[in-house]
Amino acid sequence: MGIERRTHDDSALRLALQQSHNALSRKNMIREIENSLMAAFDQTMCKYRQILNNYYPAHKSTGFTERNLTNNFVRALENVLGKDAFAWFEAPLSAEEKLHLDAIVFDPTTKSCFLIEAKRFSNLNKKIAETIHDLQRMSYQAHHATLELGLGKLKIEHRYAIVLVDIWTEGEAKRVTFENWPACLDDASLDLFRTGGFENLMIEKEWKHNYKIMMAAKKL
Repeated sequence: MGIERRTHDDSALRLALQQSHNALSRKNMIREIENSLMAAFDQTMCKYRQILNNYYPAHKSTGFTERNLTNNFVRALENVLGKDAFAWFEAPLSAEEKLHLDAIVFDPTTKSCFLIEAKRFSNLNKKIAETIHDLQRMSYQAHHATLELGLGKLKIEHRYAIVLVDIWTEGEAKRVTFENWPACLDDASLDLFRTGGFENLMIEKEWKHNYKIMMAAKKL
């Protein structure tokens, strides 16, 4: 009776230790993934500073297209994640409707994927509403199934929704939006966020004090 009880206790202890180890490993993996997101944003800012020190890609009110923000962030994220990471732009969200995602990045090493939408906060209220809608779309499990349909053997365990935004802070409303980012999106789960500016560019242009980039992300 005593031997049976000891065997049962030992099995329960091994199971508890394994579960604890698995939980710790998962926590460390999530921390690594989220550190990669922050590092990718920092690399994107460095690339933008290099570009804008040498080239001003707009005339009058044309602005900077959000595709450049998407492309540079995706390139940075792939670089941070490593050689196995890969991306696709305008990925379909549905087989029935013409819905697309600006970009998605997959990382087999961490079994993770990153759903990315980019916006220019020009018409502020309209663009904020569109961004909130984008976050809702990126949260739908049916869309995840469509996005991951062609992955083959890779099974995704960690999904992140990411919004990238650029904003010109000449007006009070946009300045407040930047300073309180991402409060305007009214989503407490957006606990990964970062902002950056270009005040330290080597060029002497007034616009560098007003142009900003922002990122917010959450685990799905």
